[in-house]
Amino acid sequence: MLEGEGLMEIGNEKQVVRKHDVIFLPPGVEHAISNTGLVDLVFLVVTSPVSDD
Repeated sequence: MLEGEGLMEIGNEKQVVRKHDVIFLPPGVEHAISNTGLVDLVFLVVTSPVSDD
């Protein structure tokens, strides 16, 4: 998370996320994020393949 505050849903769990938080999402897990703050929610997404095959 680079800026702002939001609500992260991972599977059936919900957690507040803020600037400097890091979130790991295993492959295939349903997820969503929404802005709950007063400023723009800015985040960086980094992905990697499961294998190099």
